[in-house]
Amino acid sequence: MIHSMTGFGKAIGETSRWVVVAELRSFNGRGFKFHANLPRGLTCLEPRLRALVRERVDRGSIELQVTADDKEAYKTVRILPEAVREYCNAIGKALAESGLDLAVQVGDITELPGVLIEEKSEVGEDLSQLVVQVLSEALSNMVAMRRAEGAVLDREIRGYLSRLSAISRRLAEIHAAATHEYQERLRSRFTAALAASGVPAQSGDINRELIYYMERTDISEELTRLDSHIAQFISFLDRGGAIGRELEFVAREMLRECNTISDKSVSSDVDETMVEFGGIVERIREQVANIE
Repeated sequence: MIHSMTGFGKAIGETSRWVVVAELRSFNGRGFKFHANLPRGLTCLEPRLRALVRERVDRGSIELQVTADDKEAYKTVRILPEAVREYCNAIGKALAESGLDLAVQVGDITELPGVLIEEKSEVGEDLSQLVVQVLSEALSNMVAMRRAEGAVLDREIRGYLSRLSAISRRLAEIHAAATHEYQERLRSRFTAALAASGVPAQSGDINRELIYYMERTDISEELTRLDSHIAQFISFLDRGGAIGRELEFVAREMLRECNTISDKSVSSDVDETMVEFGGIVERIREQVANIE
């Protein structure tokens, strides 16, 4: 089974104190890349979280977003009496000197710098374990989505390969007919050219010229390699796993054979067939770019 490199997974975990949410996003990538956006105090977990993801993902760019809400956050905030006293004395003095009669609310004081102090919540082992647990669940969800998309890619690519096999067989027939027609056309041209120049037409000379030109236009080896590449593609799909790079290589080789056949073509029918063949190979390459 193959996996797509695109996917999304989310999970939520909760204890009596903490609510943790983990979101994983996966995108196409040449290799494995991991980026984590973690709350303050949890950045020390990044190597551990990266290792967990790496165990189940071979390729792709992975982005992790983790939030951890403390239900007891209100307990970590305290007011500094000294700061309140200093602000009140300063405000009272300023009002007295200005003669203004303004009412100062408690909320106005608490918004001033240094009045409220938020103490850091301790990151205990219970929170660390919860983060790991939630990430594992989000990772399973993301992998399941990558697997489902991989199954869709597998079906589409196999359909394209079936069409390529049919085109390859048709191409062999077209080429055989075109080759015979081309031989006869060349033979007529050689005979006419020799007659016009007054040189006796020798069958051996004509055959040598025909062999020379036919070797330059022969595509039997390219057709054999195309069939081999199609078989390789199917073999890789049957094997499954992280085969994206192998499929990319085979697709490039298929396209190279297409270009070679087009260069050797002596028939418009072959040209049209190769345009169709090359278009399907390009669609395969686009799909392969999404495979892990």
